[in-house]
Amino acid sequence: MFDEAWAQMNENYYDEKFHGLDWKKTKEYYRQFVPYLNTRSDLRVMLNDMLGELNSSHQGFGTFGDDETIDLTNRTMETGIIFESGDPYKVKYIVKRSAADKKGVDIKAGDVLVKVNDETVEKIWTAIIISANHP
Repeated sequence: MFDEAWAQMNENYYDEKFHGLDWKKTKEYYRQFVPYLNTRSDLRVMLNDMLGELNSSHQGFGTFGDDETIDLTNRTMETGIIFESGDPYKVKYIVKRSAADKKGVDIKAGDVLVKVNDETVEKIWTAIIISANHP
């Protein structure tokens, strides 16, 4: 697609001198980025950067492919629950846009964690932390 887009401009651009730009050199410069493109959107952005080098008004590369509408998501083992430092079972706050900040997850600041996946949380660590800090 990169070569086709470049060739289309090479063969059909209205100014055979490309506004003074070395169009072949521009192709080689942008070609180095092709292996690092991950999505159609990445290609569109790069082609628009390349076309922008021509400094032509109202010119760009557009695409209407369905693959540009796919939302990318990330998964992490992090819950997004931040606990109080003095009470490791009490919720201090929830990180925005985290796993715990989803519709249907009812966790708020001030809540005390007592179960995880319906298993009771043992508070043994509290005793260890308290005795380690206060002999």
